[in-house]
Amino acid sequence: MAETILQKKLPHPPLTFLFTVREESGLWGARFAKLADLGHPAMGFNADGGVPGQFTIGAVGADRWEVEIFGKASHAGVHPDRGVSATLVASLAIAQIHMDGWFGKIAKKGRAGTSNVGPFGDAEGRAAGQATNVVT
Repeated sequence: MAETILQKKLPHPPLTFLFTVREESGLWGARFAKLADLGHPAMGFNADGGVPGQFTIGAVGADRWEVEIFGKASHAGVHPDRGVSATLVASLAIAQIHMDGWFGKIAKKGRAGTSNVGPFGDAEGRAAGQATNVVT
């Protein structure tokens, strides 16, 4: 858009362009932007990786949180009944969130949004379950 305006010398009102980072991990780019620093814009548009004809017309932001689930490891082939799968516990919780209408596309009390689940992992960010023969 900026390139077209400049190349064709199109008339335009004052424009401010803001490029931010890490929006999917908690709005860390836009979170600290101050309207005064941007010249108090009258409106804004978020073009987020889609095709030029599609714009996001409302975004409430993003929030990230973590849940720790402690399972009980056990050999999955010999004694699976002695283990408590943290992955299964998390899966049941996510299924309940979905059944209660809080996962995916959400529309409640006249408001709409989305929710999603990110990666499963251990405290060091590695994949949950380091071996296929161990109850996580």
